[in-house]
Amino acid sequence: MDKERKIEALTQSNKRLARVALVFCFDGLAAYAAFIFAFWLRVGGNAFSEYIPIITSSGVIFAILAALIYRLLGVSKAVWRYTSVPDLILIVLASSLAISLWVIGEFTLTRLYNIPRTVPFILWFVMITLLGGMRFAYRYWREGRLLNKGKSRKKTLIIGPDTEAMMVVRNLQQTGLYNCIGILDEKGTRIGRSLGGVPVLESFIRLKEVYKNLPLSQKPQLILLTKPLAYWPNEFRKQLLDIAKTNDIALAVLPAITNQTINSAPQPIDIEQILGREHTELAQDEIRKLLTGKNVLITGAGGSIGSELTQQIANWQPSAICMVEASEYNLYNIDMILSETAPNVMRQAILCDVRDSEHVMRVWKAFKPDIVFHAAALKHVPLVEMNPREGLLTNVQGSMNVADATRAVKAQALVQISTDKAVNPTNVMGASKRLAEFYAQGLDLQAEKKKDTRFVTVRFGNVIGSSGSVIPLFQRQIERGGPVTVTHKEIKRYFMSISEAVSLILRAAVYALDKPDIRGRVLVLNMGEPKKIYDIAQDMIVQAGLTPNKDIQIEVTGLRPGEKLHEELFDSTETRVQTEDSALLAAEVQLSDFDLQNKKIQNVLKVAQSNDLEKIQTAIEAVLKGFPYR
Repeated sequence: MDKERKIEALTQSNKRLARVALVFCFDGLAAYAAFIFAFWLRVGGNAFSEYIPIITSSGVIFAILAALIYRLLGVSKAVWRYTSVPDLILIVLASSLAISLWVIGEFTLTRLYNIPRTVPFILWFVMITLLGGMRFAYRYWREGRLLNKGKSRKKTLIIGPDTEAMMVVRNLQQTGLYNCIGILDEKGTRIGRSLGGVPVLESFIRLKEVYKNLPLSQKPQLILLTKPLAYWPNEFRKQLLDIAKTNDIALAVLPAITNQTINSAPQPIDIEQILGREHTELAQDEIRKLLTGKNVLITGAGGSIGSELTQQIANWQPSAICMVEASEYNLYNIDMILSETAPNVMRQAILCDVRDSEHVMRVWKAFKPDIVFHAAALKHVPLVEMNPREGLLTNVQGSMNVADATRAVKAQALVQISTDKAVNPTNVMGASKRLAEFYAQGLDLQAEKKKDTRFVTVRFGNVIGSSGSVIPLFQRQIERGGPVTVTHKEIKRYFMSISEAVSLILRAAVYALDKPDIRGRVLVLNMGEPKKIYDIAQDMIVQAGLTPNKDIQIEVTGLRPGEKLHEELFDSTETRVQTEDSALLAAEVQLSDFDLQNKKIQNVLKVAQSNDLEKIQTAIEAVLKGFPYR
């Protein structure tokens, strides 16, 4: 192996030496040609009779001198294909130095005898023109050759500030993969002019009119943004997505433009940007006060929400983090992540099933958490519908065990994560989360003192990218060539990103703990407007550069058992309250007798052992009148 490496290294070294020698000889020959041409321009045909001795002796010396200077100053090291103005400036400096040294040498030896005084000046112009011109000619030949390789170049419309658009045009032209047909400027100040040979057509706000007026041969196949979609106004984003979807146009965006990323390839627009979610700012000081120096325990710490929650909490310098997780792989994964991203934060990784009340109590008493975030749950509606026992034991019994242990160790708060599927539930998963909400609300209302443990429930909708989310499913289906499966053409869901959801969970915890007199509420994250799943499928296919129901089919499969057409954030028994925080709403509900309700919940758990869906639904209906709400 070592011998092979040595041979390979020697081969590479020989290739480099050959390239250096080739460029050195070329520059020397070019300088010699320029020398001859300069004399011919000055004296005409006499250059090849009267001045032959000077051309054959002094000319050779000048050529060697020029080649050496080009090598020393780095002119010969530049890659011709990327020749630019800085390379031309370097050629001017190197040529000036070479001619100056040659003139000084000739003057010292011969007092420039028999050399016309205008030759050095003519030589200067000829050298710059010849060496610079040949390099630029090669560059444009290469680009032209790339541009004309075939008809597969994508007709591309660029949208962005003129300075960034100019850099993008240069980069795309060099790849030979894109045919830049026009630019839409951000401010519209360059309309009618061109950048890098590409016309500035209009301001970005006139995208619809520009597209309509373009001739058929110039209709873009790709619209490329130089800034992220979130940078642009909402009205423009809707216009852009509508045009792309209607006309089968792919959308792409460049990474943030820096010296390192300008040559990066266009990337598909992120699904979070397509959904139009705008991230909210965290209350930094309040969250720091809540978490810094505290013992924080997270259940389901290796899951989609739990792992993001764990990582964000680690950034706030807690005294210690206890990660509780039933999955060995998930626990290992989040533990490795924290070891790399937050090595200074003390952590414990505990394999524990929240359904095991005795183990839960031992872990809580050993760690003594100040704040508990309960993210452990079974959340996949069809699977829980087929396995109701497991769903109820994990989501209800597990939540009760966590709540009881948190109160037993007198922690400051338990923050329980719920779901919009708990509102008017049509399935066992939603019902299990509703029962868990009831238990936490009841404990929060039972508190006698302001310093008693708070039980805060946070409810929100679908999370982009979480396990089981429709977005990763669509991505896999598109990569396989389809079909993309949607259960109903009119089905709608609320969406937000994992990082945003976790940020708002922390925000909700701060809000609730700041108001010890207001108890028993469910805090609901402001999810914005729900999105049609069918529309999301179309948008994802378009942003992949494909045509819905042509390149990728969208197949409507029918609602699954227990699946709702439209999710809700509040039910009819709850009073919707707008909190002082615009990102948070609150649901107030008049709960029945806590002990009586508890007995009914315990009966649900008892019946759950049978795993008989019909009996379980009857038991749940005793707590949730009208279940399942269909």
